[in-house]
Amino acid sequence: MKVVIYCRVSTEKEAQDSSIERQRMELSKVASQKGFDVVDIVSEKESGYDVDREGMLTVLDYVTRNTVDAVLVT
Repeated sequence: MKVVIYCRVSTEKEAQDSSIERQRMELSKVASQKGFDVVDIVSEKESGYDVDREGMLTVLDYVTRNTVDAVLVT
């Protein structure tokens, strides 16, 4: 199964860096345990209220082009 990992935090605060890294590590571990093929890991520091987030648009592109079977997100 091909997947894309999506990690997001809402602010540029330094404390959020560890959160985004934790998300990346946890989701990569899940993908590895399940034998998923990780196509990409998309990370961004943007508010969830913004609809036109570059990272989210990248993930949506993978989905609409049927490049991935699933999106992993915490």
